[in-house]
This record gives sequence, C-alpha cells and structure tokens, in this order.
Amino acid sequence: MSTEENKALARRSWEIVNQRNPDLIEEVYPPDFVWHEPDGDIQGYEQARQFVSTFFAAFPDIDISVEDTIAEGEKVVSRYTIRGTHQGE
Repeated sequence: MSTEENKALARRSWEIVNQRNPDLIEEVYPPDFVWHEPDGDIQGYEQARQFVSTFFAAFPDIDISVEDTIAEGEKVVSRYTIRGTHQGE
C-alpha cells in the first residue's frame, strides 16, 4: 500500500465508532490484529466487536474527530479528539 492508502485506511478505522458499525472492523483490520489497551489486549474480530459495543453503551453520543494523520512508509499515526457523554458503567 502507498503512504496515502495507509493514511486513508487509518482514517476509515475511526468510522467504526462514528458510524457505530462494528462490522467495519473486518473491512479495516486483518484477522490476527491486536489492540493494546491499558487494561489488556483486544485480539480478533469478536473481542473487538464486544469492546466497541461497550463504548457505544457507555457513550451513546461518542464522536471522534481526526485532527491529523501522519504517515511514513507503513507507519501511520492519528491525532484525534473524542467527545461523548458517559452514561454507562
């Protein structure tokens, strides 16, 4: 993938949250992906769906604004702002 394609894919990954569509996980991530979270790793599609569904329940109005996407080679970094009202556990 080109640098621009990698940046576009990184930006698309935030649509999972903004569209509240966990099914997009399979379109954006490979089957063997791992998200490293402060309280443990999220591995694979099923764990990721459960993880984002928990966020949707806790923050029903969650919205992510991507401020910058920077790429070099195969590495991409996003600077983003998350807004939402906590209404869950």
